[in-house]
Parts: sequence; structure tokens; C-alpha cells
Amino acid sequence: MIMESTVRLYSSKIGEISKFLNKFFNTNEYILNSDIHVEDYTNKSKSNDNKTNNKKNNNSNNKIKNDNAINATITNVNKRTLEWEKNYRNPVEIADIIGALIENNDKYSINMWISIDEGLFINVTDYNADEIIRYLYERFPW
Repeated sequence: MIMESTVRLYSSKIGEISKFLNKFFNTNEYILNSDIHVEDYTNKSKSNDNKTNNKKNNNSNNKIKNDNAINATITNVNKRTLEWEKNYRNPVEIADIIGALIENNDKYSINMWISIDEGLFINVTDYNADEIIRYLYERFPW
């Protein structure tokens, strides 16, 4: 049985979670293109004259597909949401959202809890965020 890691966000202020998640999932600085990888194999048989044009088309197609994947990720969040939860297969993936929330904690009134072991949740704060991120990379080095 594979244990998934869980991130839970809580807020007492309407709209905070929605604003944070929209910023997190839609800002390029938080998105690693390798996480959402789409490749078009149909253009590999085209001639060399079209390579530059194909690269532009592929980048455009990848951006549209990436945007769709991102939007699908946050479809369950509306502006009135006061709680949000997401499961991650790779525990290291939660380091990005931890870092993003801690770096912007002055902008949002959100509490974060994570679980990397079944039945145990840890409150992420300014004081323990760095240690949690280090621990994630040490415990799950893949």
C-alpha cells in the first residue's frame, strides 16, 4: 500500500484559500514544467524547414495543455472555500506549496497541516517550515 502525503489548508477568512491557490497554481515561478509534461510526437516527421514553426506550435500547445491541467487541479476550489485538501503521491512535491505559503504568509490568513505518515498531521508554521522541507528531502530522496 502506497501512502500518499496530504496537504490541508484552513482559513477563517472567505476567499483566502482560493486567492492563494489560484496564485500558486497559475504563477510560473511555482510551476515546474517537468511536473506537467506534454510532448507532441506528430511533428517529429516534419521537414527541417518547419522546425522553428513546429517549436512555436508545440510551445503553444503545451501551454494550453498545461493551463488545462492546472485549472483541473483547482476546480474544487471556489471563493467561499474555508478548507482545502490535496493528496500527493510523492511527498517531496508538497515542499513547493509549503514554501509558497510561508513566503506569502503576510498576504494570506491560512493555516497549513501536512501528513506524510498515516494518521499524523503536522501544523506548518514559520518556525518549522524549513525543517519540514529539509526532512522531506532527506526522508524521500527520489
